[in-house]
Amino acid sequence: MKINLAKNIGFCFGVKRAIDMALEEQKQSDKTIYTLGEIIHNSAVVSDLKDKGIDVINDVFELSEGDTMVIRSHGAPLSTIEKAKKMGVIVIDATCPYVKKIHNIVSKAHKEGKKVIIAGTKEHPEVIGINGHCDDKGIIISDFSELLQMNNDDSICLVAQTTFLRSRYYEIAKKFKKSFKNIEIHDTICDTTKNRQDEAEDLSKECDAIIVIGGKNSSKTQKLYKICKENCKKTDCIEKSCELTLENVKINGIIGIVAGASTPDWMIREVITRMNELEKAATNASEASETAAEPTAENTAEKTEGEIEVATVKGETATASSAQKKGGKKKPEDSGEQSFAEALENTMVRIKDGQILNEHVLTVTEDEVWVSISGYKSDGYIPRAEFSMDSDVKLSEAVKPGDEIKVAVLKVNDGTGKGVLLSRKSIEKKEKMEAMFNDDTLVGKVFEARVKEAVKGGLVAFANGMRIFIPAKLVGLRYVEDLNPYVKKNIKVKVIEVDKNKKSIIGSARAVIEEERDTQMREYCEKLVVGSKVKGIVKRFTKFGYFVDIGGFEGKISMRDLSWEHIEKPGDLLAEEQEIEVVILSVDVEKCHVALGYKQLQPKPDPWVQAAERFTEGSIVEGKVVRILPFGAFVQITPSIDALIHISHVAARRIAKIEDEINLGDKVRCKVLEVDVTAKRMNISRKDLILEENPALAAEVAKEHEERERERTERAAQRAAFEQQRKERQAKFEAQRETAGTEQPKAEVRERPRSRREDEDYELPPVEQSTTSLASLFAGLKESDDDNA
Repeated sequence: MKINLAKNIGFCFGVKRAIDMALEEQKQSDKTIYTLGEIIHNSAVVSDLKDKGIDVINDVFELSEGDTMVIRSHGAPLSTIEKAKKMGVIVIDATCPYVKKIHNIVSKAHKEGKKVIIAGTKEHPEVIGINGHCDDKGIIISDFSELLQMNNDDSICLVAQTTFLRSRYYEIAKKFKKSFKNIEIHDTICDTTKNRQDEAEDLSKECDAIIVIGGKNSSKTQKLYKICKENCKKTDCIEKSCELTLENVKINGIIGIVAGASTPDWMIREVITRMNELEKAATNASEASETAAEPTAENTAEKTEGEIEVATVKGETATASSAQKKGGKKKPEDSGEQSFAEALENTMVRIKDGQILNEHVLTVTEDEVWVSISGYKSDGYIPRAEFSMDSDVKLSEAVKPGDEIKVAVLKVNDGTGKGVLLSRKSIEKKEKMEAMFNDDTLVGKVFEARVKEAVKGGLVAFANGMRIFIPAKLVGLRYVEDLNPYVKKNIKVKVIEVDKNKKSIIGSARAVIEEERDTQMREYCEKLVVGSKVKGIVKRFTKFGYFVDIGGFEGKISMRDLSWEHIEKPGDLLAEEQEIEVVILSVDVEKCHVALGYKQLQPKPDPWVQAAERFTEGSIVEGKVVRILPFGAFVQITPSIDALIHISHVAARRIAKIEDEINLGDKVRCKVLEVDVTAKRMNISRKDLILEENPALAAEVAKEHEERERERTERAAQRAAFEQQRKERQAKFEAQRETAGTEQPKAEVRERPRSRREDEDYELPPVEQSTTSLASLFAGLKESDDDNA
């Protein structure tokens, strides 16, 4: 006997979800839980649920306030649910998500004024529930011929019961489309139902006999039976394994097994076990009728009697032996035979750790999400910790029953027997990582990262599931020696580099700190007023000036605004942590630069008063030539005092031009001659210092000066003699004129302008007569070009 076992057997997603929700609710309650109608069309399952505290009611009026009612997967009319809530009944809606979708479609269509057509069985609870969501105004048909006369212009919304035969629905939809202009056709037949029906049709064409396992009142089971019966006359429908008789089993043929959505896995196993027992009984009867004889070589070479081949509709086969030989039962590994239970296991889907699955959500609790694994013997569950990278996610808001999600198998056997341990977080993490590395805008983004550990050269942090390395030099504004205080703390990190090949991300915490600081500084700078006074604390100083904290922001005092006097070192005036008052000189909001002044709030000293005390007569000073005029040069002694070197004191000897000896920008050393505080004037001499520092040159210059003085004395004597002669001649002339008695006109004597080179006591003799020769008057004079020396 060979068994072809359908792949799609056992509870469908909606039924399993409803049962699980009822069981979960019963665990949390100390009272009986009620289902509105049989939660499943299988008396054995219903009886088992009753033993567990889940009973059946047919009307909400059977309940009292505070009772809990579960709406089965078929759904219920909206009026029934509202009635129960008004009575104070706790309603657990376990309606199949696919059925819920139909409810939404018909409700919307009814509100829009469309006529709702429902393809299905009028008495079926699912159809009753669907019609209850359009105020029972829907028209229920099982064939197009049942449709009443309608206007071709009517707006139609066509839906189908989830278990309706797809082939019949296609025919109905096709006729509706031809007959009505304005029609919406929705494919609401469940894919699971379609797959079961298609598989049953294919299987029934290949087998000698078909056994349909399911509830007698199950619409889905009866449709499967009808499909199989059309192709295989030897088709039987059973609800329990005890209904299986030897007449049902064709030992030497191919038997196909299909099951409705209301059939649990354990019931399918019971049926196969029953078939095993029947096959064994038939074999034993055959052996008893034969004459007892010793086994021969020919007999042992024959095929083991009673072998049954079990296969899925995909063609995968497995051989199982149910015959027991005298002397004991052979082990499967010895005989190559399998039990029916093992054969059934072989038909189930196999999964492994690390496998990725796309499955549907069954139930959602506060701490877990249960997922149906298609074709596998048990469901899977996702703990809260493995659901999302967001630890604060609310499972009930993130996913709903019926949603399809992608999960990864962490452990097929978690060691507790609870189910398959699944993870959605690992999928989410991988997808996010792939998306991040393919995101060209990742560089520059800021993340809140959790530091996991400190390693050589930096920190390892994680943000949104991605690993970020933060070099030590980018942890703070300055290099951080000890990184341990950052471990297990959250820091903001800016992505500065992404290596797609190495799958590495480099981040910088310093960049975030700098940006935040700059933003705060700009906001602070916008509030500052130039010219206002603020108090601050000296934080540090450099050779360029001081940095002062003026309320969480550092401004700078440059050297020129530090003091009225020259300061060699900034540290000589103010100390760190010293509180001072400063004035705001300028504010650059874009560059976040604030210039402060300290000297502006200090009394400004009179530099000439200080100069009188500092620069006494005869002291030596040094300065830079800043101006040159015809009569002398100005030398900057202090930033506010310029001293004058007269041209006569520029060099040791007389010069015609100052530039012959010194030029602008030259540094010169001079001796102070005079400081006049009242007139704010200082006279200095370069010549005196040169002669003082060079005695030989001073002696030579002194000798030259004596020679000039001697020559000047001689010239003075000559001028005195000439003056005497002039006076004598004048007197003689006056006497002669008086003697002659003749009035002579007095000659007008015009004094010529004296030369700048002549002494003040030098005068030309008066012209007595027009015949007087100038040569005779200056005959006794000696020429000299150094009268002023």
